[in-house]
Amino acid sequence: KEVHRVTKEGRFFVLNTSPIIIPRISRAHASKRYPIPYDIHPLLVKMGWEFIDDIVWLKPEACVKNRNAGFLQHRKPLAYKPNAVTEMLMVYRKKSDKLIDWNIQQYSWDKVKKSKVLDKYETTNVWRIDPTFDKIHSAVFPIELCNRVVKYYSFIGDLIFDPFAGSGTLGRAALNLNRHFFLTEKESKYINRIKEELNKSDNLFSFKDSQPSFVDLENFIKSIKGTI
Repeated sequence: KEVHRVTKEGRFFVLNTSPIIIPRISRAHASKRYPIPYDIHPLLVKMGWEFIDDIVWLKPEACVKNRNAGFLQHRKPLAYKPNAVTEMLMVYRKKSDKLIDWNIQQYSWDKVKKSKVLDKYETTNVWRIDPTFDKIHSAVFPIELCNRVVKYYSFIGDLIFDPFAGSGTLGRAALNLNRHFFLTEKESKYINRIKEELNKSDNLFSFKDSQPSFVDLENFIKSIKGTI
């Protein structure tokens, strides 16, 4: 709800999610699979988000957990379990009676020209991107995935918000593409990892008057007191 509140009219919200499996506790029990993308969709629509697109992140099969090793051996019907090689990027727009053209018209001609996606772009809703692995964070986004989201759904100079920053890859993508960013992360163990990720950007000093700063919740509240 808070993400919806702070998002400008007609702007986009991109959610990465996928079904999850709760492993069985013993051979006498069954594992449980929850269809998270389908469960969360009606909640988002109720909040005021309009569904725009479903993008499938397709990973190489060698990178995912093997779920069908048993079936490979016995080939018994009903026991088939495919390897999960996809995650979902669910694209929503904050409901508005205005068309997307109206959002684009809020920018100068020069800003629109500089923000155009002129290099090779993905033409389908299936994005084939190798996953990234990290010793500190168990679910790191590939920088290519974040770069695409930032390029396709924002303009140069926009503010990108990630409420679950994790390792900070989306912030790095924002820097790479000359966008501002605001990240929040409640796990202190990831803060140093975020700093390392941002330092990988070639554009770290592109915003000379607004270098990345790190503050805890208490000091952040103090810094904005009286401004909202």
